[in-house]
Amino acid sequence: MAAPDSPLATADSETGTGLYCYGVTWARAASGQPEGVAGARVETARSGDLAALVSPVRANKMRARRADLLKHLDVLTAALAEGTVLPFRFGTIFADEDELVGKLLEARRDELTRLLREFDGLVELNVRAFFRGDVVLAEIVRESPRVARLREQTSRGP
Repeated sequence: MAAPDSPLATADSETGTGLYCYGVTWARAASGQPEGVAGARVETARSGDLAALVSPVRANKMRARRADLLKHLDVLTAALAEGTVLPFRFGTIFADEDELVGKLLEARRDELTRLLREFDGLVELNVRAFFRGDVVLAEIVRESPRVARLREQTSRGP
């Protein structure tokens, strides 16, 4: 499922406000969220058995600051502890709850329901690897005769 192409374009241009969307989950699992982006409270916009995790924001002030990126992740992590979540990219903003419910939860109900069922029981892992460059390079040179030749050629010439 693709999020809107230009998330800020759907915010209310007259008031400069919008509804920031973190992701979609089952309505029964949408509870107990931490503080959201820009210190806003996290609420739910519901339609039947679906719920979008949202916060009211000043759309024209939304910036990708580290603190807000971490808040976005915190909300998704807390929601994942309660059930399956379809995360949205940082900065996805709808003009208001009517637009979010109408254009997302109701218009894409079948797709959202299918995806929530498909991802049920799965988790997302972030893996971070650290390596020593000199050790990795030595191993590559040792295992690849072509790389060893190129390394030798480049070490001799300009």
